[in-house]
Formats: sequence, C-alpha cells, structure tokens
Amino acid sequence: MPTFKYQAVLPTGVSIFGVFDAEDQNVLQSYLQSRNMTLVNATELSISSVLSGQNQELPRMLQLRIGDRLREALLTDMPAHVAVRAIAAEPIEHPVLMSMPWLLVSSVFASVVMMLLSILIPDGRPGLVISAGLLPMLVVSLWAVSWFWFVYRPRRMLLRMADQLERGQHGSFTGLGLLPGELSTIMNSQLSSQTKATAVAELVPTLSGMRLKSHHFAAMFLSPLIALTLLLMGMHVMLISIVVQFKEIFLGFGVELPGITMLFISLSDIASSLGLPGLFAMATFMIAALVLLHILLVLPKTAELWESVPGLGLSVRWLMQARVARILGVLVRNRVGPADAITIAAQASGFSSVAESGKRIAEVIESGTPELAYTRQLSGLPLSLLFRVSGSKNSEAARQETAQAFQSYASALEQAASGNGSFIAVLFQMLIVVSAGLLVGFMVIALFMPLIKLLNDLSMIVWWLP
Repeated sequence: MPTFKYQAVLPTGVSIFGVFDAEDQNVLQSYLQSRNMTLVNATELSISSVLSGQNQELPRMLQLRIGDRLREALLTDMPAHVAVRAIAAEPIEHPVLMSMPWLLVSSVFASVVMMLLSILIPDGRPGLVISAGLLPMLVVSLWAVSWFWFVYRPRRMLLRMADQLERGQHGSFTGLGLLPGELSTIMNSQLSSQTKATAVAELVPTLSGMRLKSHHFAAMFLSPLIALTLLLMGMHVMLISIVVQFKEIFLGFGVELPGITMLFISLSDIASSLGLPGLFAMATFMIAALVLLHILLVLPKTAELWESVPGLGLSVRWLMQARVARILGVLVRNRVGPADAITIAAQASGFSSVAESGKRIAEVIESGTPELAYTRQLSGLPLSLLFRVSGSKNSEAARQETAQAFQSYASALEQAASGNGSFIAVLFQMLIVVSAGLLVGFMVIALFMPLIKLLNDLSMIVWWLP
C-alpha cells in the first residue's frame, strides 16, 4: 500500500501536514473529509525496502515525527500522553555533551604533553605522571555525569509525565525531579494538566537551542580570557625555566642590573619558590574562575547581574528577551490566555524585574487597554500582538501566526546577541594581543639589556687599551 505525504486545512484555515497509507489519492481524500479536513496536495513517498520488507505498518509516531511536528500532531487530536512520550523518544542534544568529544581529545593531548614534560623535568615526574593518567578519566566521568543530567533526567521526566497523563492524574506533576527554571515555572502555574504537559513537551527540545545560544555567547566572551590564562601560565613557565638561567649569567657578570631586569628576576624568584605546584595551583584557580564566570553568564537567575554592564548587558538582555519570546510562542500556540502567557514567560526569564513587568502587562491585557505599559527589559518584543489573541472570537490561525511571530523575533534577538558578543570578543582579543606583545617585549628588553650594556662596556675597554 503506498504512503502519501499530504497537506490539508481545517475549517479554521490552519494547515495540517502528515502522512497516511492509502490505496490511492481518492481514498486519502475521503479519509481526510471524515476528519473534517480538506486535502490541498499529496505526494506519494518512496519508503526504503528495509522498512517495507518488515510486513508491518509504520508506527504513527514515526510517520508524524512528533519531535518536529508536535503542533500538527496535537491539532489532529492525538492524545497528549502519546505526543509527550514521542517527544521523550526524540534525541536530546546539549552544548555540554556536544563539547565532550573535543574535551576528551584535548585531555588526551594534554596527557601526552605532561608525559613528555615528565621526561624533561625529573623533579616533577610523579605529579606529572599522575595528572596525565587522571585527566582523561576525569573527562570521561564528567561526560557520564553530563549525559545523566542533560539526557537521562529530561527523558525520564517526560516519560513519567506521559504516564501520569495516561492514567488521568491531573495533579501538579509532583515528583518529576529537578526541572530547569523555564519548565518549573510552567509546571507551577495554574494551567490545566494537559496544557502543562504539551507546553513542556514542546519546550524541552527548544531548551537545548536556547542553552546553546547562551553558551555560545559566554564562550565568545570568555575566549580572550582563556587566551590570557594561557599567556600567564606560559609566563610562569618562562620565569622558572628561562629567566633563572639568565639570572645565573647576570650574577657572573658582576655588573649593576637595570630596574626592569631586577623586576623580572624578582618575579622569577617568586615563581621558582612556588615551582610546578604553584603552576598547577594557578591553573586550577584560573580554570575555576573561568567556569564560575561562564555559569554566571549562562544561568538566567545570575545573568541579571550583568545587565548593567555596558555592551555586555545588551547581549544579556537580548538573550533574555529571546527566551521570553520563545516561551510566549509555545504558550500561545497551546491556547494559553495572553495574560497568563506573559505572566509565566516573564517569570521564566529569571529576571526579577521582568517578572514584575510581566504582571503589570498582564493587568493591562486583562483590562483591555490597547496600550501596554512600557518596560525597558521587554522593549524589543512585539507584545501588542497579544491583544490579537485576547478575545474569544479570534481564530486558531491568528493564534498560530502570533506564536510564529514570537518565534521569529526570538531568532532575530539571538542573532543580534551573538553579533554583539562577537564584537565585544574582538575588542577583548585585540586588548589581549596588545598586552601579550607588550609583556613579551618588556621581557626581551629586560633580559637582553644587561648583555647589551656588558658588550658596550667591553667595547669601551678595548677602545682604550693601547
């Protein structure tokens, strides 16, 4: 029996996409008419022989691809628990998991470098060998923990939610485990159980994309600081290896050293007293500081601290607005009232000031006033579109178009935040490059100035000799 991919429309004008096994197009058209849908076009699909040779009908979930077509599936009156369970079967990606293979390769490379250093530096051989063996194991352990936290837990939460919906339990979905802030806000709202389930199920795949944008922005901002960290670690190695040898040469000259040379020799004495443990301690401290700064930039509740920073705060605010817009789109699409939608989305932003602004805007929407209260934090969003779906006479098509508009605005805001972050990163990179050049230049001058002075004194002596 051939499989048709079709496009149909509801009496309200909403387009429906799907696939169906039928003997011919007339049978498909009759089937759609029985479901009060009008066929627009249909195309016969070519199914792989591997699938067709199993003599089993393709699962409805596989045909509809709920992970990509959740809205269309729900509009065809599919049970909510089936749709949520299908979402749980979709692949879940996360920026941390995507970076783990690269981190593992980097850790193996670092282990090889430490093994080579253990040959060149006999004094630090035990610590280097132990570190070289533990570093890949630490990354593998971190990978396993990340998979449990970002893949297993969300999937388990969705499956348990689907089970509760199937059993007809209309409680608050308690006992689902620790949820992200956006999902917790929806779960703790006063929405119906089915609306909560469908909204959360649609938002779970979207969260990975939102988190990826936040991590990408934080990585762009932190990349110059990572370069600065590597520069300082390299300077520490030079102070305990190269400057020490120059110090022994200078002491043999018996000449007065310039002040800048004495400064680097004093720094070399401090670094030599700390040795390799000091290098590892400095590296650990800097890496911990970078990780903490990354977390403060990524988490919604801590990102509000950066909003007042010039330049950086603009990208933070745009990412927050994109998060609010995406949640608004999901809620409006799932038939949540505009006042409740803006209240929940503003609270899910993680900004306390935005949550208060959302409540004020909800009051304006409920009063029916055509002018919204101005808020600086949400000034980039087309909140006036919420009046389009505030009445009961609005069609489903208007609701879907409004939801799509919020999704489009969210994508535009995320791109703007990424562009602004790239500009800030370029400025920081220029500053780091100039600082590194000046530091290396001063170090070269400090090390070679005594040699130049010595050669000048020797030339004067030779000149005056008879």
